[in-house]
Amino acid sequence: MKVIKIFIVAAIVFIGVDVACYAGSIGPVEPLGPMKVEISGEYNEIFGRDLEISDDVTGDEVKSSGQGYVELALGLTDWCNAYARVGFANLKEEINWDFGRNQTIQYSNGLLWGIGSNALHDIGNNFGVGGDIQFNMWFADGDSVSGTNSVALTQKGSLRITDFQTAVYLTYTYEHDMDYKIIPYIGGYYSYFNINYRKNTIYTDDTYIYTAEGNTKSKDNFGVLLGLSIPVLKNFSYKLEGRFIAETAMSVGAKYRF
Repeated sequence: MKVIKIFIVAAIVFIGVDVACYAGSIGPVEPLGPMKVEISGEYNEIFGRDLEISDDVTGDEVKSSGQGYVELALGLTDWCNAYARVGFANLKEEINWDFGRNQTIQYSNGLLWGIGSNALHDIGNNFGVGGDIQFNMWFADGDSVSGTNSVALTQKGSLRITDFQTAVYLTYTYEHDMDYKIIPYIGGYYSYFNINYRKNTIYTDDTYIYTAEGNTKSKDNFGVLLGLSIPVLKNFSYKLEGRFIAETAMSVGAKYRF
């Protein structure tokens, strides 16, 4: 049985990489048990993520993106959960052109939804190894533009953003005389981030007309994560997580287990 659990934890990671050819926090998972339910609230902020550049562009970046959502998790076994989330998300994109001009486009809050699964295998001595796979999608409409040479929106545009993530991490449960415990974790992840312009964003300045269209995707896809889970009551816990390299992002949340 232990071999089967280790295999499935690994499969969650590697199947995800094949399919990928948030946005959202990744770990750690604390197994709920069969048919047990947990509800959580979380806020995730991306402080910066580089995008692939196209012709005439020297830099393209997600300058910021905020996502807030409610997540419902269901225990499938005593070591594996499935979850779904719904909430809101926004995005701010900065584009730098090779002729020296730059703009920042703000996209307003839109619907976010996501699904995922995670697993944890106890390897002894308070250590565990976990895996997570998740898919998130959200929608956002153009709201404003700022930048050099008096830019103004002529067509606000509309985005569909998809984010696929898979991760593996190591946890350690530290207990102090059974009074309290904390669970730090560290790991690596793969994240594929794609922006699709469902409706072109068009804006002008005193000389040029600009059109943001088609698709753009993340420049870097592999990163590291560090986090801390703090159970404060039998059924209640807090979580703080940071993700780096592929993006600079932080998540905070609280969970209640029924």
